[in-house]
Amino acid sequence: MGLSGEEIARIRRAYLAAGPLNFERLAFQKVRAERKALLKFIEAWDKLDIEERAAVSFELARMISPDSGEADGDELSLSVDPHDLDVGLAAFQAAQLGRGQSGNKVREPGFREAVREAAQIWVDRGNEWSRGNIFRETNRNKPYPMLTFVMDALLAALPSEAIARATLGNPPDRTELMRAVDTQLRSSGNAG
Repeated sequence: MGLSGEEIARIRRAYLAAGPLNFERLAFQKVRAERKALLKFIEAWDKLDIEERAAVSFELARMISPDSGEADGDELSLSVDPHDLDVGLAAFQAAQLGRGQSGNKVREPGFREAVREAAQIWVDRGNEWSRGNIFRETNRNKPYPMLTFVMDALLAALPSEAIARATLGNPPDRTELMRAVDTQLRSSGNAG
């Protein structure tokens, strides 16, 4: 295969650049894992009376308002209105996000982008974008050429921890990597 240093750098840049953009997606996955705790929190929040909820909202507004010291006498200067902060609603919406979404799951921020960049390198080398479907083939563990190239490129360019997180295997499992990459290639269409 022989990836050049520039090609490895392209894949790493795609992986690293997408990380901050996908932080929310990763946070949603965390919420999904902690959904039961959120539901218990909502239940406890619902048991609070209106004054207790108002006290919590006021305290949050005070915490996030810069320079929330005393302005005139006994009045506090808050830049955030406590009535705008609804902890119960925020917890409910987070729990709804934790229900999950249909479609392929990305377990590692930047993994999808790294797959796309490696596939683009395949095309840039003069190869045709080709995608198989290892889940429908008779020999499920036989990767097609583009899949083999992308897998090897990811193994060369990404840290093993990233591959392990993307495949939920520690150490990274090649069969699970093949499945994860095949899924991403089928979902991304023709990049070139």
